Amino acid sequence: MTSIIADGNYDFIGTQETVVHPDPELNQVTFIASRLPGHGVIGRSREANPEFGEAMTIFYKKDRWKMDETEHETFWISDTPDVPGSKTVPDAGNVRTVTVALFHEHKNGQLTGRSVYVYNTHFDHRSETARRLGAKMIMERIANRKNPWCPATIDKYSPSFLGVL
Repeated sequence: MTSIIADGNYDFIGTQETVVHPDPELNQVTFIASRLPGHGVIGRSREANPEFGEAMTIFYKKDRWKMDETEHETFWISDTPDVPGSKTVPDAGNVRTVTVALFHEHKNGQLTGRSVYVYNTHFDHRSETARRLGAKMIMERIANRKNPWCPATIDKYSPSFLGVL
């Protein structure tokens, strides 16, 4: 998988249900990152404990994109989106999160003036209500982003990529 990603020369890769674990032998995020040295990564476990569980991560090409240090987060698809591990809909299969970041393009160390917000999620597989809540929350976040002039793109399926912009 990492060879395909590296050969594809993708700017952004969204992963879903990527295992985060304190044992390095079981941690898929660090495994993938170790095989994609030209990529940065953002994302955290969807559980209350950030060191254990599954994550919706965004990998990005560091030689083209710089993550904005003031605009990145993971939020939970629930009535309490800032509470790690929260889930509102009783019939939802799992806790669900969205990882989002603003990225600025650079070339030869200089910013080009192009930027993009990237959102990555994995909607619930059992609950239509949870999927609707998730889509509504994401659209509200996109509508209220700090830089509305900046395009936003969302990825919700795995395996996934957003390609070269």
